Amino acid sequence: MNRSAFYRYHPLPLFLYFVFVLLLTMFSFDPILLTVSLLGAVSFFIFVNRSRLKVKNFILYSIVFLTATLSNPLFSHNGITVLFFMGDNAVTLESIYYGMNIGLMIVSVMIWCRNYSICVTEDKFLYLFSKPLPKAALILSCAIRFIPLFRQKFRQISDAQKGLGMYETKKGFQKLRFLLNVFSALVTWSLEKSIETADSMKSRGYELKGKTSFSPFVFRKRDCVLLVSSIVLFFATVVGIASGSFEFSFYPVVTAAPWTKLKTVCLAAFTFYSLIPLFVELKENYLWKYYVSKI
Repeated sequence: MNRSAFYRYHPLPLFLYFVFVLLLTMFSFDPILLTVSLLGAVSFFIFVNRSRLKVKNFILYSIVFLTATLSNPLFSHNGITVLFFMGDNAVTLESIYYGMNIGLMIVSVMIWCRNYSICVTEDKFLYLFSKPLPKAALILSCAIRFIPLFRQKFRQISDAQKGLGMYETKKGFQKLRFLLNVFSALVTWSLEKSIETADSMKSRGYELKGKTSFSPFVFRKRDCVLLVSSIVLFFATVVGIASGSFEFSFYPVVTAAPWTKLKTVCLAAFTFYSLIPLFVELKENYLWKYYVSKI
């Protein structure tokens, strides 16, 4: 897999960066903040995956956004701007706006989680939590790792059964039976794999106190800069949220907090914070082209 430049940072500032940006995205309800967060997540995702980007990567996010937008008016009928009636229930413009905002938040969180999976891999997660929480770190690391392994093994078992001619029939129940066979084989394989992993880690003394382990991660100056920048920009945004500068209400009418200098500063801080991964990628890409031109 083609790793990004942001991936090469130390696990600690990387993990804190994504935790902070996810917290700000999940607990802020201002559409401007959520839009900025979405732009930061999408820009980094597109830049890293630009060589293999496909339309289907965004189909799921579009479905999630539309589902949240269209489903909220079916359950919430608050708001004073009535567009039309569905039976005895009013569909209001404010409820649609509220659903769009919820969809925006969910999609932003989903794409940030995709970016997290690119940068904070299983070995980095294990490095961070193997000492304070060894068992929990091992279980979570294995669970995260098993997801792509399950998909790969599922395709292998399915292809093997197709080669045996077990999918030639087009009957629905027959296909369902074959899929259940694949799932059964997959569960058996996963249990065997988990036992092998547990025995392997135990034989290596994973739970022994005072054990030492090799680590390829070195905390450099750039990691310190990222860590300090994340903490400063995170708390700068938190100050704006706590002060009420980003208060936003949809019911009964759409109202927002007045625009102030504090709101401008905090929004600029969060914008820069959301775009840090993109800035890192652009910088490394520019340096790469510059040094190549000097050869």
